[in-house]
Amino acid sequence: MSDRPRRSAALLFAVFLAGGTGRADLPRGVTPLPATSARHVAELLQTAETYRGLKALRPVPAGSMSARKLKKQLRESMPKDFPPAELKSLEISLKAFGLIPETMDLGRYLPELLSSQVAGFYEPDGKYLALVALPKAVDMNEDMVLVHELTHALQDQHFDLHRFEDRDPLSDGGTAKRALVEGDATLVMIDAGLRTSFAATPGAEAGMAGLLQDPEALLAGSPDLPGAREMSAAPAWIRESLIFSYFQGFAFCVSARRRGGQALLDYAFTTDPPRSTEQILHPEKWHTRRDDPEIGRAHV
Repeated sequence: MSDRPRRSAALLFAVFLAGGTGRADLPRGVTPLPATSARHVAELLQTAETYRGLKALRPVPAGSMSARKLKKQLRESMPKDFPPAELKSLEISLKAFGLIPETMDLGRYLPELLSSQVAGFYEPDGKYLALVALPKAVDMNEDMVLVHELTHALQDQHFDLHRFEDRDPLSDGGTAKRALVEGDATLVMIDAGLRTSFAATPGAEAGMAGLLQDPEALLAGSPDLPGAREMSAAPAWIRESLIFSYFQGFAFCVSARRRGGQALLDYAFTTDPPRSTEQILHPEKWHTRRDDPEIGRAHV
């Protein structure tokens, strides 16, 4: 059986958040942050700049959105971003392989799941950041989520995130590019939380191996993270697909940082993104394929 279907949910997560206004300000339904919160977001943007090594080219408008509004937005965007016929075809395929329950309606279930795990998001069409008002404050975790999403804003300003989108949820290459995007933001988030470079930390590879060996155990041991309970209860295929881009993408980006620093990671965005999930899972296959002299000339 092909392993392509299990990777699609990571892309679904990105597709459902992509429908936007195309405006460079806050759309209806997103409330501007109070002055104190806005200053805090500006400080976190500086943190993202420091640990990613990219400077913001323009301000990032930020506001807040209720979890209820987010769920409504996800439901409304589904027919546009994922036509009903395509979603139904995917649902039939997944049920045929026993990857989701026969009674599951993906059109209803996915917005519920995705809205439960989102504490904040960057919208690449509208160019804004939205912090989702959750029933329970997440404090430090919330700050790290914002650093992650602000890293997406930096990526978008420098590399254009639309270049890394793929409408086909079963696209292997699309999943690989999404892993680059999410893995990079996850690495910045972890560096900011640790206040050091994870890639340069002695023993990082051993720690990363343990993390990748059982990411679901980490999820189960972090009940305060947004959506942890809902993710733990999700069908295994959906759960594994959603975490693929974050954990395996993180490992790929750590490998790039250790091998060639920021220049090599930027090269992956500008010139030669990973072309398959095989290269994400085995970064050495991406390293051996690239042309080192060209990388050197590209970043003198």
